[in-house]
Amino acid sequence: MISKPTVLVLGAGASHDYGFPTGRQLMLNICRDSVQGNWLFQFLEGDMGFGGDAVDEFRQALELSQAPSIDRFLAHRAVFQRLGKAAIAATLLRIESYAFRRHDPSQMKWYEFLFRVMIDGGGAFEANRLSVITFNYDRSLEAFWFSALRHLNGLSEDAAIEMVEKIPVFHVHGQLERRLWRNPIESGYRYGLASELSQLAPAWVKEAADGIRVLREDEELPNSGPVLEVLTQAQEVLFLGFGFHGENVKRLSLSEVEKR
Repeated sequence: MISKPTVLVLGAGASHDYGFPTGRQLMLNICRDSVQGNWLFQFLEGDMGFGGDAVDEFRQALELSQAPSIDRFLAHRAVFQRLGKAAIAATLLRIESYAFRRHDPSQMKWYEFLFRVMIDGGGAFEANRLSVITFNYDRSLEAFWFSALRHLNGLSEDAAIEMVEKIPVFHVHGQLERRLWRNPIESGYRYGLASELSQLAPAWVKEAADGIRVLREDEELPNSGPVLEVLTQAQEVLFLGFGFHGENVKRLSLSEVEKR
């Protein structure tokens, strides 16, 4: 159990073990898959209705921009934000899955290690003094906790979600669709559905894209107050898969945290 205030700061590399791309890989994958004839081009043009010329213009600009990530590119090229967010959402939704052990099952990944620490010692899961600040759109960590708690304790979906939500997770750049689970009779998207059905629905992608937040260089975090508070109160701050890009470090206000 985590008994002292601890903050995990996650970059794109943190969920790489579970099939998600790093920031640079995501950009390169979108460039590759949005070439005419490839799946993303066909989806953006045919299903999302952006038009082939618009997709071509977006891909060429992204490819030639030399941006380190698609996030940085979209911060500079607002005209492409709607299309770019749809491309990000469509790419990541196809990766979401509850089959967490399918990636090299012989090795214990850090989600599993963290969960074991959080349930060790007899305390309630939600009593762990842990907060997470993530620069990722994906919700794979929350989904891992939800699935593990549900099956370990025989909980209902609602009870497992309630426990997960007791651990603060701040998505700096927003997140894809919030729901980890939904009743089968309900409509809409929930975590992992696209990979299970091997298909995407435009409505799912639009909803997920609406949750993505693009920040300009001079823009502060929308939840900067709570983020600064948990960092200030933390006795330990651990960085995982974090590239220490200047803008991201600045947004965390680490110099101000150190003064306190």
